[in-house]
Amino acid sequence: MCQRLLIPYGNFPTDWDRGYVPYEDASATLDELATIAPVVTLSNMAVTGGPERVAAVRAAHGHQLEEVYTSYRLGGAKPEPWLWRMIADRRGVHIDRVVHIGDRLDADVYGAYFAGARVVHLRKEGSTVYPPFSGDHIRTVFRLSDAAAAVRAWAGLSA
Repeated sequence: MCQRLLIPYGNFPTDWDRGYVPYEDASATLDELATIAPVVTLSNMAVTGGPERVAAVRAAHGHQLEEVYTSYRLGGAKPEPWLWRMIADRRGVHIDRVVHIGDRLDADVYGAYFAGARVVHLRKEGSTVYPPFSGDHIRTVFRLSDAAAAVRAWAGLSA
């Protein structure tokens, strides 16, 4: 591989950190979300490092997540809309009952929205333009902990 990449063998990385670093409020937010509906995750993970990341996610949140779906096991990657539809089908729910929470506009927001799911966009800063026809199907939060309120509102539950 080094020959094909034209780099010295000594410069090739031998240890790629594919660790899992959760948001500060991830555990508390997942606890709250789990009182509303079953919680699963869909993550773009490669075969290299993916199993280690899945193990880290399960170690940190296995008691809060019903399933961890990964791109390398599903054979596609976000933002492909069929991924959300396939997971909804596997879970036995209609896609319009799915709420995806994500921080990437390209992979999380557009993929889930075009699949037919609702989306909570965890936005870092600045402004974001959503599709003009998205209506109430996309909500913006700036802290993960605020995502549960958006999900509760869509579910018709009080805080």
